[in-house]
Amino acid sequence: MTTEDKLQQVAKALRAATAELWKAESAASLWADEVSKAVKDRLGLGPSDERRWQDPDYAAAVDLYAKIQEARKLVEQLAEQAVLDGQS
Repeated sequence: MTTEDKLQQVAKALRAATAELWKAESAASLWADEVSKAVKDRLGLGPSDERRWQDPDYAAAVDLYAKIQEARKLVEQLAEQAVLDGQS
Protein backbone atom coordinates (compact mmCIF):
# COMPACT_ATOMS: atom_id res chain seq x y z
CA MET A 1 0.00 0.00 0.00
CA THR A 2 1.44 3.35 -1.02
CA THR A 3 1.61 6.43 1.11
CA GLU A 4 -1.08 8.01 -1.07
CA ASP A 5 -3.34 4.98 -0.54
CA LYS A 6 -2.87 5.28 3.21
CA LEU A 7 -3.68 8.98 3.08
CA GLN A 8 -6.82 8.20 1.08
CA GLN A 9 -7.78 5.72 3.80
CA VAL A 10 -7.33 8.45 6.39
CA ALA A 11 -9.45 10.88 4.35
CA LYS A 12 -12.18 8.24 3.91
CA ALA A 13 -12.25 7.49 7.65
CA LEU A 14 -12.39 11.20 8.46
CA ARG A 15 -15.31 11.69 6.04
CA ALA A 16 -17.13 8.80 7.73
CA ALA A 17 -16.43 10.35 11.14
CA THR A 18 -17.76 13.67 9.87
CA ALA A 19 -21.01 12.01 8.80
CA GLU A 20 -21.39 10.42 12.24
CA LEU A 21 -20.62 13.72 13.96
CA TRP A 22 -23.32 15.40 11.84
CA LYS A 23 -25.77 12.83 13.26
CA ALA A 24 -24.53 13.44 16.79
CA GLU A 25 -24.78 17.20 16.30
CA SER A 26 -28.35 16.89 15.06
CA ALA A 27 -29.31 14.65 17.99
CA ALA A 28 -27.66 17.03 20.47
CA SER A 29 -29.51 19.97 18.93
CA LEU A 30 -32.86 18.19 19.28
CA TRP A 31 -32.02 17.25 22.85
CA ALA A 32 -31.06 20.84 23.71
CA ASP A 33 -34.37 22.01 22.23
CA GLU A 34 -36.25 19.52 24.39
CA VAL A 35 -34.34 20.58 27.49
CA SER A 36 -35.05 24.24 26.65
CA LYS A 37 -38.77 23.53 26.33
CA ALA A 38 -38.80 21.60 29.62
CA VAL A 39 -36.99 24.45 31.38
CA LYS A 40 -39.39 27.04 29.95
CA ASP A 41 -42.38 24.94 31.01
CA ARG A 42 -40.97 24.27 34.47
CA LEU A 43 -40.11 27.91 35.13
CA GLY A 44 -43.04 29.40 33.23
CA LEU A 45 -40.78 31.31 30.84
CA GLY A 46 -41.75 32.85 27.52
CA PRO A 47 -40.13 31.88 24.21
CA SER A 48 -37.54 34.67 24.28
CA ASP A 49 -36.85 34.69 28.02
CA GLU A 50 -33.10 34.45 28.47
CA ARG A 51 -33.35 33.10 32.01
CA ARG A 52 -33.34 29.57 30.57
CA TRP A 53 -29.57 30.02 30.07
CA GLN A 54 -29.19 30.08 33.85
CA ASP A 55 -30.58 26.55 34.16
CA PRO A 56 -27.72 24.04 34.57
CA ASP A 57 -29.49 21.34 32.52
CA TYR A 58 -29.97 23.67 29.57
CA ALA A 59 -26.43 25.02 29.87
CA ALA A 60 -25.08 21.44 29.84
CA ALA A 61 -27.18 20.54 26.78
CA VAL A 62 -25.99 23.59 24.86
CA ASP A 63 -22.40 22.96 25.94
CA LEU A 64 -22.56 19.37 24.67
CA TYR A 65 -24.03 20.55 21.36
CA ALA A 66 -21.27 23.16 20.98
CA LYS A 67 -18.52 20.62 21.71
CA ILE A 68 -19.90 18.15 19.17
CA GLN A 69 -20.20 20.93 16.60
CA GLU A 70 -16.59 21.96 17.27
CA ALA A 71 -15.42 18.35 16.91
CA ARG A 72 -17.30 17.98 13.62
CA LYS A 73 -15.76 21.13 12.22
CA LEU A 74 -12.28 20.00 13.24
CA VAL A 75 -12.74 16.57 11.65
CA GLU A 76 -14.04 18.23 8.47
CA GLN A 77 -10.91 20.38 8.34
CA LEU A 78 -8.71 17.34 8.87
CA ALA A 79 -10.50 15.45 6.09
CA GLU A 80 -10.09 18.38 3.73
CA GLN A 81 -6.41 18.64 4.60
CA ALA A 82 -5.89 14.90 4.03
CA VAL A 83 -7.49 15.22 0.59
CA LEU A 84 -5.37 18.25 -0.24
CA ASP A 85 -2.21 16.52 1.00
CA GLY A 86 -3.03 13.57 -1.22
CA GLN A 87 -3.28 15.83 -4.26
CA SER A 88 0.16 17.34 -3.85
